[in-house]
Amino acid sequence: MSESIYELVDDLPSRNLTVFALNSLDTFLPGEWDNPVSFEHTIRVVTRERDEALIQQIGERAIQLFTIARKATNAPCGSTKPSTTPAAPWAPPPSPTKWGKRYRC
Repeated sequence: MSESIYELVDDLPSRNLTVFALNSLDTFLPGEWDNPVSFEHTIRVVTRERDEALIQQIGERAIQLFTIARKATNAPCGSTKPSTTPAAPWAPPPSPTKWGKRYRC
């Protein structure tokens, strides 16, 4: 599983139960939710940026950071094995989940 962040964001569902539920809630709280399902649109929504060059730079940096983070975890996202990478000494201890283990992605 060597998908990049832009492939993962572009593959987000645009029609499923969660999307329908959030659209329904948006009826009562208008303008509070948007479903950006493309990588470029997500960058535009989050940063409110219009400059194409800056959006390109943000996208390239996001891909870089995602690649670094994925290599650091030694496991692809959605993996069923915990990371073997030790936590940074300044990081708080991982909190257990309801399954008793914490998986990082």
